Amino acid sequence: IIRVLQRVGRGGPPAGIPEMSQETAVDVPVTTSGFAPRTIQDVRQRRAAEIENRLATARRAIAAEDFQATIDAAERALFLDPDCAEANDLRARAQAALAERQVHEWVTQARERLSQGGITDALGLVDRALALMPTSTEARLARATIEDARQKRDAARARADAVERVMTRTRAALSQGQYTKALERADQALSIDPSCADALAAKRRAADALETIRQRQELDRAASEAVARARERFLTGEHREALDMLAAFRPPHDLVAHAFDELGREAERIERERKRRELEQWFAGWLDLAREAIRESHFGDAVEAIRQAAIIKPGA
Repeated sequence: IIRVLQRVGRGGPPAGIPEMSQETAVDVPVTTSGFAPRTIQDVRQRRAAEIENRLATARRAIAAEDFQATIDAAERALFLDPDCAEANDLRARAQAALAERQVHEWVTQARERLSQGGITDALGLVDRALALMPTSTEARLARATIEDARQKRDAARARADAVERVMTRTRAALSQGQYTKALERADQALSIDPSCADALAAKRRAADALETIRQRQELDRAASEAVARARERFLTGEHREALDMLAAFRPPHDLVAHAFDELGREAERIERERKRRELEQWFAGWLDLAREAIRESHFGDAVEAIRQAAIIKPGA
């Protein structure tokens, strides 16, 4: 201002204001009245008071955790004194606090995203926090947690893919009735993921099928043995006993039923043949009696014997 007044050409600076060099004039602030102070000492005192006022504002702001206001006040003080240690310290502390607050906010958001399964978004937030404050313990711990979750997710996906490949072969074996192979493959899937519901269900199905087959084979064996024993007794003439043995077999079995029908028909044929031979014997016996009665001239007895023979074989 003084230099401007000097250039106006009104006889130099106002009365009482000494001529100032270029170096001295730089430190002279403008007062509220628009005029410079009377002395350099006044300038310095007013400058120091203004710096202190701005520092006090910064102190109050940082105490209230209004960090942006702290930075603004500290920077206003630094405008007057760039080398002010307290202003630099207050600004640095406020900037660090703001950075820490921002880091905490991003880490909190990252944890929320992680809880919702958004691992990629969570990693992005934590990386932003670490870019702002690389030494943040909170951000580093959060990143380690998220990275661990990512690795577990990738491992789970790999396990799921491996299980699905095995289960594809398991289902094919079941559809083809290869239950032993299906059981082996279901166990293979369960060795990868013991809680796989599809593998557990396939294993139960294969095991049930194998048990049904085993029981059927056991029943077939028992039926075969029963039929064999019944045939042995039938051949010895114990027809009724053999049939009763087959009729008592439980549970019902096609092999036993077939043998029962076959032996039943054979028993009926044998019984008919036995009766036929017996009647033949009776017929022959009556004829012999008739012949003997005729030889002895017992014609009445002969007629009776012939009548009896005719009853046995009419028309003979």
